[in-house]
Amino acid sequence: MDALELLVNRRSASRLAEPAPAGEQLENILQAGMRAPDHGTLQPWHFWIIDGSGRERFSELLARGAIASGQDEKAIDKARNAPFRAPMIVAVVAKVVDNPKVPAWEQEMSAGCAVMAMQMAAVAQGFNGIWRSGPLTESAVVREGLQCREQDKIVGFLYLGTPQLKASTNIALAETAPFVSRF
Repeated sequence: MDALELLVNRRSASRLAEPAPAGEQLENILQAGMRAPDHGTLQPWHFWIIDGSGRERFSELLARGAIASGQDEKAIDKARNAPFRAPMIVAVVAKVVDNPKVPAWEQEMSAGCAVMAMQMAAVAQGFNGIWRSGPLTESAVVREGLQCREQDKIVGFLYLGTPQLKASTNIALAETAPFVSRF
């Protein structure tokens, strides 16, 4: 797939099934994430691959996070079921270090760029994904489960798999005019 075509036609896919990326395909996805813009070559990220029985453990972690934050039964069930939306999840944590030239926000953005690069690498190989976040990325329980230090930030969960529906390519995109200005 042509890189420009991939970037201008990218669409997230929320219905994902087996197979998930594996072997060289998964390695390509992780390598793409590690090539994200990275001021100071700090590599301020950690990728947690969640698949197979790891989805069960992640399900319980998310449920415990929802319970600890006082969510209702419906929200707890939604959290518990979230890992089964796709055969693989990559949880991405910005591992922020104290650096006088690279502020924390820039390290978090770099980890976010890693998520985007991984999703594009998945699509380029015939897979797809959807980047999800939400209040559980701030949960102390979930943060502890992903070994976050106080300064770290969970930038999101990249759900990956084989798309079950073809994304429409005839959806009109907004004109760039409201989003672009010349200085």
